[in-house]
Parts: sequence; structure tokens; C-alpha cells
Amino acid sequence: MGLPKLDTPIYELVLPSTEETIKYRPFLVKEQKLLLLAQEGKDKKEMLDSMSQILDNCTFGKINAMESYVFDVEYVFLQIRRKSVGDKITLNLLCDDDGTTRVPTEINLGEIKVEVGENHANKISLTENINLIMKYPTMNAMNEMELLSESKSATDESTSFDIIKHCIHQVIDGDKVYERADMSDADLVEFIESMTGDNVEHILQFFETMPKVRYKTTITNPNTNVENTINIEGIESFF
Repeated sequence: MGLPKLDTPIYELVLPSTEETIKYRPFLVKEQKLLLLAQEGKDKKEMLDSMSQILDNCTFGKINAMESYVFDVEYVFLQIRRKSVGDKITLNLLCDDDGTTRVPTEINLGEIKVEVGENHANKISLTENINLIMKYPTMNAMNEMELLSESKSATDESTSFDIIKHCIHQVIDGDKVYERADMSDADLVEFIESMTGDNVEHILQFFETMPKVRYKTTITNPNTNVENTINIEGIESFF
């Protein structure tokens, strides 16, 4: 005789990128075990694989973590965590004024939002006639960029170059529109290499101001009595 099946509550959230309403459920024991094992191992790939499996399970296959935008993945994961273990977590935040003291600080996950930087736009003007339409990086792309940046041969410039190449969606030259799918890698590399320093700065501003999971708080250093403003970004900061 089989054991009874337990009812699992179902919730809804609005996906930041599309404003689509999706259904999700809390972690079950099997997902908690996956997460704990990944955290204990401290392996980046293992953590991403676990997160992908958890999001797939808990959103009933709606969210493919590696192919989704980073801020969508982070937001959905935090909402699932809220319903699984509660809104309140305590983080040991580092005081910037001395760079050594950490202060236990309670954070309400319900207050964390996806925020967009000032003057953010995905259309970037390179010349009077040529514009770029940018797309947001996926979790998979960001992981590849991180792996590249950790390699001995990588530089900040090469990492920036690769992420720009990945996120160009369209090139508009007057009335003519070039789709990324129709661009060869060689042509795209040549196009990016022909940009000026100002062009690149404008593109990097797109990444700096793009939607991110952010939380801002203040803490007082008990050793120096200095008040520190702390900006928390990225899913790893909340664990």
C-alpha cells in the first residue's frame, strides 16, 4: 500500500523581464539536499547545475535557468527561497571603512526588488546613422564570461569584448537592420574592433545599469562607530 502524497502549496510571481505570471512551489526536501550539497562543495558549476535543477522543478519546467536572463533567475530563486524558509535571513556584512569587520544583519527578502539603473536603455547610438540594440546576458553567458575571466590568459578587456559580442542583438544602419543570427563571428569581431573608446563606454553603461537584484542597507561598524552603506547584488550575496 503506497503512502499518501503531500499537498504542496502553489504560488504565483511576475517575471521581471516579460511581466508574465508564472506558477511556482517551495523547495522540497530533495531540492534542499541539492542546494546544501552544492553550498558545501563550493564549486561554481555544481552550484549552477543545482540551481538550474531546482528552478526547473519548482517552476514546473517554466524556467530554464541557463537560458534565462540573470536577473530573472536571481529574482525567481529568491521568491522560491522566501516561500521555502521564510523572509528573514541574517548576513555577515563587511564594513567598507576598515575592510575587516563583519556585522550580522537581518535582511528581509520580501524587500528585495529588481532595480534598473538610471538612464538605462538597450538602444545605443554609435554614430549619427548606426545604432545597436542590445539584449541582456543569460546565466549561461555570464558563467562562460566568469570562467574566461578566471583563466590566466584573460584580461578585463577580452572579457568585456566577449560579453559585448554575445549581447549585440541588432545593428541598425539607417533603414537597414542586421540581425545577430545573420552576422558571422568574423564580421561581428571586425565591427566591434572598429569601435571607438567612447562607443565601448556607452555599451558598458548598458551592462552597469541593466536590471539587477539589489538591496541597500546601512550598518554601523562597532569598532570604529562609522556608518557604512552596503549595496548587495547577485544571488550569491544572499547565501
